[in-house]
Amino acid sequence: MSQAAFRPGVPAFDAVRICRGLNLAALVVACGMLSLRTPNLLLTCTAAALPVLALAACLGTAETTYSGVAGTGARPVANFALWLPAGTLAVRDLWSGPLLLHPLDFLWVGFAGGLLMMTFMLMGDPNARYSTPRSMTLAFMAFLYAAGLVPLLDKLADRSAPSGMFYAPIAGRHIEQGLRQHYYVSLKPWGPMLHDTIVEVPPMVYRRAQAGGQLCTTLHPGALGMEWYTVSLCE
Repeated sequence: MSQAAFRPGVPAFDAVRICRGLNLAALVVACGMLSLRTPNLLLTCTAAALPVLALAACLGTAETTYSGVAGTGARPVANFALWLPAGTLAVRDLWSGPLLLHPLDFLWVGFAGGLLMMTFMLMGDPNARYSTPRSMTLAFMAFLYAAGLVPLLDKLADRSAPSGMFYAPIAGRHIEQGLRQHYYVSLKPWGPMLHDTIVEVPPMVYRRAQAGGQLCTTLHPGALGMEWYTVSLCE
């Protein structure tokens, strides 16, 4: 068995156990995040940390790989610790993430953050520089990670006072059936929102939302400067 290690004197099987632990933690966190109806700050931060720890493992030993199938010997693989948190963050963000005032913000965040993440990945897996499929796979994972994480943290860590409250006229509503029912309300332009929007709302809000009526939107500045809003019944 190879004696490559995270630091001198630590055998490779310790690296294997660390990567297995990271993969198991990623599975537990992914199940926890997807089972909750609303995002959780602790789980989100844990999901954010796991890929970083996996990258540290990759940078710490040449015997660690995360972009391909394990080869011979005791090469530890941290695929789950990278892909599960990244995919879960992206799904969680699309499923019940913050309603961004400028929805395309997540794109530039994904590209910028993904580029930074990609730099560290290539340091951890130099072979990816010479493999286009592997590089594209890592780039996609990095984009999912950044685009899913930043909007969630922007909302969950926002402790500032709302920056404004507005009345939003209701244009219509509908229900979509999937693994569970999703309730959507169509809103006409309101405040700084200059176009029609369709937002998911709780069942209680949906039942009382009627075309021609109005809902109240509360605008928040965002912990990271990405403005987001909530939709609720007007008191």
